[in-house]
Amino acid sequence: MSFNYTDEQPSSQPRRRYISMTSDLDLNEHLRSEATKSPIKMNLASTSKLGPLLVTGGCGFLGYHLVKRLVEVDSESQIIVIDLSTNRNRVEEGKIEYIEGDISDEHRLQEIFHQWQPKTVFHTASPTPLRSSVELYERSTLRATQSLLRLSAEVGVQAFVFTASVAVLDDYRSAKIHGDDSMPLCDDSSAQSYAIYKARAEALVLQANSKSMKTASIRPSAIFGEMDEFSTLRFLTWAKGRGMRFQFGNGKNLRDFVHAANVADAHVLAAQKLLDELTNGTNEMMQVSGQSFIITNDQAMPFWEFIRKLGAAAGYSTGTVWSIPVSVVLGFVMMTEWYTYVVSFGRRRSFLERVNVLGSTWERTYSMKKAKDRLGFVPMVSLEEGIERSAKWFVSLQEAEQKKE
Repeated sequence: MSFNYTDEQPSSQPRRRYISMTSDLDLNEHLRSEATKSPIKMNLASTSKLGPLLVTGGCGFLGYHLVKRLVEVDSESQIIVIDLSTNRNRVEEGKIEYIEGDISDEHRLQEIFHQWQPKTVFHTASPTPLRSSVELYERSTLRATQSLLRLSAEVGVQAFVFTASVAVLDDYRSAKIHGDDSMPLCDDSSAQSYAIYKARAEALVLQANSKSMKTASIRPSAIFGEMDEFSTLRFLTWAKGRGMRFQFGNGKNLRDFVHAANVADAHVLAAQKLLDELTNGTNEMMQVSGQSFIITNDQAMPFWEFIRKLGAAAGYSTGTVWSIPVSVVLGFVMMTEWYTYVVSFGRRRSFLERVNVLGSTWERTYSMKKAKDRLGFVPMVSLEEGIERSAKWFVSLQEAEQKKE
């Protein structure tokens, strides 16, 4: 059975919100810092202090937004950030200690944990999706998570929140329509290495839930926003080069995106709930510990329309859009994959792969009823605002580059 997606959903499906944006945005007067200024409000689960806090990957894209939100929520607590490089995406406010280190170095982690004795751990560090080696995923996703859990238990960490992804539910074989947290984890035989190792690490985190250390996992859908040098920067660079004149397939496939600030909120809410459970307990129907939570903006939009909205917000017009049949694109991509593999002797990967093509043409929508019910999560940055903020950030980057020339 199939459905046409309109404002009125079939009665058997949950009601969703779909949006269309038409307003022009005055972007050029804003600088990069202004794109990330405005704090957002959130009703926290409690007023319990989270700190001392430790954030892995705190200078990354999501890590930056999380650290920024933690400072807004609990400015008095000590925050320890571990990252491979700490000279980027730094938050200047608050009590933050930036430490350069590799989370796969267990000896270094042990020193940090025993020195700082964190109460709450946020594990956001992760290799780049779809572009890293199996060896890196094994070392930095799976084994590093094992080390973090062991050390957390050793020093008395009370709350451990892991950043997973909806990719842990993706078999890369079919569409996902209103997927939810009850779905089985991805199949090792069909999923991408990123998803496989994220799923394995998430399982370890949830299994580590105990009376003394409460754990939970956050599963964001497609994250976008300021400081994103992976998807958001790539989409906007493509729009600048008029790449938005083309799309793969008919362009009707819906996708659930989520702004990074909302994902950061979900992490903080989860940590607050975990600490509350540790002190006060909870009933099984509202339990957060040992659970995973899908997080989206709850505003599904066609994938290609979303990218064009980003481009338009940054001032790049689309014009006529040409649809290329998926079969034609896949044939071309298979050739480029083979050619890149041969000429590089297997050391490089093609700039465009089949998984990218399929990912841009399949439906990917998810229910976050569980996060609403148990975390009390509500997206505070709308898709419209998230697109505007992302575009301002990109425009300011372009202006900064022009000044250097």
